[in-house]
Amino acid sequence: MDEFGGTAALPPGVISISEAVALGAVDNEIYARTFFPRTFRQASPAFQKEIWRDLDDPDVRYSNQRIFRGGAKTTVSRVAASKRIAYGVSKTILYVGASEGAAARSGAWLRNAVERNRLWSGTFNLAPGRKWTDTEFELEHGTLKETIWCLFVGITGNIRGINFDDYRPDFIVLDDILTDEN
Repeated sequence: MDEFGGTAALPPGVISISEAVALGAVDNEIYARTFFPRTFRQASPAFQKEIWRDLDDPDVRYSNQRIFRGGAKTTVSRVAASKRIAYGVSKTILYVGASEGAAARSGAWLRNAVERNRLWSGTFNLAPGRKWTDTEFELEHGTLKETIWCLFVGITGNIRGINFDDYRPDFIVLDDILTDEN
């Protein structure tokens, strides 16, 4: 097991990588537990299926999830972004936090996944691009021959006019953006 919690291969007796990719495309629990076992250590509550359903539904343009503290909002949003990267669903991901620092922690999580989770990054053929910081980076999706951009900003940051390689954000996460000040 590497330091991020991933492994180079699935343990013996578990589904194959190709099965995990196919099943993970339609089942978020399988995707999350296969590729991020350190993150998904406990059984998921039933309400998370509803959250995943909304996040995956191509007919749902906006999904406003009001989830109690400790309800895995950040975890689910990070893994949802990772899935959109893995399957090439998104070209530009915008992640907005209460501050740039808060958003950057999710950026660091995704970057670490690419760098250290060999099972995930190797399976989906993901590699760092030219720009590689916690607040802005590009990923090279080797299988799809695509570049995927990720930008992480604070709620008071400049989020207008974002356009990377002729693509505007197609997945925008607003994670815990409300504070006592705003």
